[in-house]
Order: sequence, then C-alpha cells, then structure tokens
Amino acid sequence: MKKNKEFKYYFVIVLVVASYLIAAYYSSDVSALSTILTTVTALIAAVAFWMQLKRTENLDEANFIMSLNDQFISNDEMTRIEHALELYYNQELEGHEVTLNLVLEREHNDCQRLINYLVYMEGLAALIKRNVMHLGVIDDLFAYRFFIAVNNPIVQKFELLPYANYYQGCFELSEMWTKQWRKEGRLIPLDQYALYECDKALRNVPSENWRNNHV
Repeated sequence: MKKNKEFKYYFVIVLVVASYLIAAYYSSDVSALSTILTTVTALIAAVAFWMQLKRTENLDEANFIMSLNDQFISNDEMTRIEHALELYYNQELEGHEVTLNLVLEREHNDCQRLINYLVYMEGLAALIKRNVMHLGVIDDLFAYRFFIAVNNPIVQKFELLPYANYYQGCFELSEMWTKQWRKEGRLIPLDQYALYECDKALRNVPSENWRNNHV
C-alpha cells in the first residue's frame, strides 16, 4: 500500500514536469518560455528535496525497527519464551504431541517472562495504532513472533483470555494481521487458533475507521 502511494506521487510529478516541457516546446512566446523553464527548474528542485526527505524518513524508520529487534533479541528472557513457543508450533506442525515447556503459575518466573513477551507485542500494537509505523514495516521481523504467541491455545487459556482487557492491542493486531495474511494466502502459525476469533465476546471490537486505516 505504501509503495503504491509513492508510485502515484512519482507519476503525478513526472506528468506535471512533462506537461511543462511540452508546453515549453510548443511555445513561441519567449517570456512564457522563460517562465515555464523557471517553473520546471523549481519543480525539479522541490522534487529532489522531497525525495531526500523521504530517504531520510525511510532510513530513520529502518533504524527504529532495527532497534526494536535488537531490544528483543538481546533480552535472554524474551528469546527463552520465543524458543518455547516455537517448539510448541513445530510440534503442532509436525503432528506430534504438543507441550509448552513453560510453568505458567502466576508466581513462577516463566509466567512473568511470558507476560513481558506479550506486553512487548502490546507495545507494537500501540505503535501501529498511533501511526508511528505501519503494519507492513514490522511484518518480516515480528509477525512470526507475534503469531506463535497469541495463537498458542495454552497462552490463550492461561493469560490472554482471562486477562483480555489488558491485551486489547494484541486482539486488534491479531485481527488485522490475520486478515491481511489470509488475504495474501500466507501461512499463519497456528491459524486454527487465531486469537481474535477464539472468543470475540471477551474483547471490544476495534473501530472500522482504525482498522481501515492500517490494513
């Protein structure tokens, strides 16, 4: 979606410049020709400036996303939870007996680690909701990590559903990401347990306006 918008901008700019150049070619009025050439020069300079700003913006965005990823992978507790969740998904995928190698009693450290993992995903949802970044930007780095957590039925049973009011961002992000990936025909980890579909009565449905602006 973002690339399509940029293509439209470039197309309009090229069309305007081409129109001025055609007008200059067929103009016999020296004064008008000078005005046209000056306008085209100014327009090209403005476009070059705008493109430089876009490149800077894209670079800043990329650095921000990488910093999010670095925060994740440098946290041993987060990667421990990711490993357990991934093992569960692999067992499910291969048709083996599934177990989640985490102790989810409220007083246990594993439970707090899992909560921290989910709160991190909740933070990503907040960034999307506040237009700090778009969903597609975090697709490659965080979609898999998100799905293996929120679509895990044990995680849902012990944390997400009982405390659904604290994870509204995860429910909303689940709906947006799941619908988008299904539309694109992509394999969603544990899709049969899609969080937003598991019990809609336990959450508030996000507004259409917010959803339409981000999918």
